[in-house]
Formats: sequence, structure tokens, C-alpha cells
Amino acid sequence: MVNPVQPLAGQKFYLLVGDGATPTEAFTFACILTTIDSDHGAEVEDAMAPDCDDPTAIPTRTSTVKMLTWDITASGLVDPTKAPYVQLRTAFRSGAPINLQLKKNLTGANGGETEQQAFLITQWKESKSENGLVKCQMTFHGQGKPTVTVNP
Repeated sequence: MVNPVQPLAGQKFYLLVGDGATPTEAFTFACILTTIDSDHGAEVEDAMAPDCDDPTAIPTRTSTVKMLTWDITASGLVDPTKAPYVQLRTAFRSGAPINLQLKKNLTGANGGETEQQAFLITQWKESKSENGLVKCQMTFHGQGKPTVTVNP
């Protein structure tokens, strides 16, 4: 029998916000952020590589990875009473990094993992339309190298 695709359900993919405590930091589910875009990238430098044995051959591209990046954009509803909202707002206003975790809430045997990194909040946007609910959007700029922990 063919093994069918088992897509990850959206409620099993979510952000957690660190409280900054030491030595053991606690992470709280960012329930206000219901839409998440996680973007891992590699910044590369390209060079033209000529064929040393054939000067008339068309050169090829050779690339070197200069930097790995991780950025997150998240959006949802504004609830100023929720701890994650307060922690994120405080970090943004101070310009300090904040630790975030992105969780794939499955067992490790099924691909579940928790990825963590420090982030700077580079954009904070709040909006409403025609007196409807206030919504927010935040952009997080990863700092340093992420750690990945396989879930039990």
C-alpha cells in the first residue's frame, strides 16, 4: 500500500514567546498570532567561473553561502491583556531581542520539532477596518543560529 501524504494541521504549527527568565526561560503560546510565515534563507555571493581548459566555453556560475537567515512574519488579533502581546510590545519598544519558538506539535518520530532563536521585531503594525476588530502584523528578524529540538 502506498503511504498517503499527511499534511500538518494548522493548529499544530504555532509560535511561542519567551519570557527572558534565566536560568530557565518559559515559553507561552502566542494565541493572538494565527497566521505565520516562516522564511529560512541563504544569502549567497555568485561568481563567474570560466573553464580553464577551454577559454571559449560559456562560463558557469559558482556560489558561496555568506549567511543563513530566518525571518518570521505573523499576524492575528490584538488582545492587549494577553502575556505574549505585552512581551512582544515591550521587546519592540525597547529594541531588545526576544526568544521565539516555532513548534511543529507532533512526535519526533512523525517530524515534530521545536525551533528556537532570538529575534528582533522589525515591524509592528496594527489596523482596523470600518470599526471592526483590531488586527496586528509583526515581522521578526532572526539573530544568531537557531536551535532545533526533536519533540519526544
